[in-house]
Amino acid sequence: MSRLNELIQELCPNGIEYKTLGDIATISRGGSFQKKDFTEYGIPCIHYGQIYTRYGLSADKTITYIDATAGERAKYAEPNDIVMAVTSENVNDVCKCVAWIGSEKVAVSGHTAIIHHNQNAKYLSYYFNSEHFYKQKVKLAHGTKVIEVTPDKLGDVRLPVPPLEVQREIVRILDSFTLLTAELTAELTARKKQYNFYRDTLIQKQCKSEKVKLNTICKIYDGTHQTPKYTNNGIPFVSVENIDDLYGTQKFISPEAYAKYKIRPRIGDVFMTRITAGIIGKCTVVDRDDDLAYYVSLALLRPNADILDSRYLKYYLESSWGRKELNKWILWDATPTKINKDDIGRVLISLPPLDTQKGWYK
Repeated sequence: MSRLNELIQELCPNGIEYKTLGDIATISRGGSFQKKDFTEYGIPCIHYGQIYTRYGLSADKTITYIDATAGERAKYAEPNDIVMAVTSENVNDVCKCVAWIGSEKVAVSGHTAIIHHNQNAKYLSYYFNSEHFYKQKVKLAHGTKVIEVTPDKLGDVRLPVPPLEVQREIVRILDSFTLLTAELTAELTARKKQYNFYRDTLIQKQCKSEKVKLNTICKIYDGTHQTPKYTNNGIPFVSVENIDDLYGTQKFISPEAYAKYKIRPRIGDVFMTRITAGIIGKCTVVDRDDDLAYYVSLALLRPNADILDSRYLKYYLESSWGRKELNKWILWDATPTKINKDDIGRVLISLPPLDTQKGWYK
């Protein structure tokens, strides 16, 4: 980090200047295309939906093409521009972006912002993945079912704008960390695959046990169906995006709103994702009695502790055997994909003795 400190002391003796995005960039919307406009070959195009599946710090190739007619009315990003998807189903994913580093301009589809600037594109991309930007976009985002940050609002975002030489050094350092992270991710992926194999093997041994409907051994609830009015503090509010870290949520509701909850989570309950564009059936066991409000996209499963262990239930539902059962009831044509609360209760689960449930994962 010494080289970076030296550059900052030399080039920014009075500190790094903050500017609005509107001060350093022009921001415009992408074009509007229909399904018929997309072709196997033709004019290169970045489609906003693909940013969510392949977003990153840079895009060196396009994924889609449009025909010449659509190309005449298209909006284009120049090399070094940032292409940002500005709508999503949740605030965590809105404003995902890529830096276009191709040698030619590229057409950009709707629901996007094209950010034309004279800064280091990867520096801006890293910034748009930072916690500092996240806090700002939360304030700028609006909508209920679809969350949006409009291109004109993006111009109000304030960010540090050091000299280009400092930006390049920051990018060099972060690129190194990114490479290391990729290596660690590959290792974790291999470990997860190994874990899944042993989990499914252990679960398979229990599949010879009696199978019962989940609703006979477990109470099943869902969260509020109304998008709440969020507050700056109060009772933590969770949805599908918080399934891996329930108490890390940044959303809160008032105690008065929480008072309307008839079913409140308690130790031993299991949260399961049930309405999501991701994986249905992902679970987390509640390990504390803290107040916690939850949205309809999560199911709250309350096992009969005398015959069903919470962690066994989680591991079973997440196993290949549990997923096969869930898949029978998932509404695949719904948008977003979901499983109805009552259908969760129809899922069959193997029920070995309680000691066996608790013993196999210890």
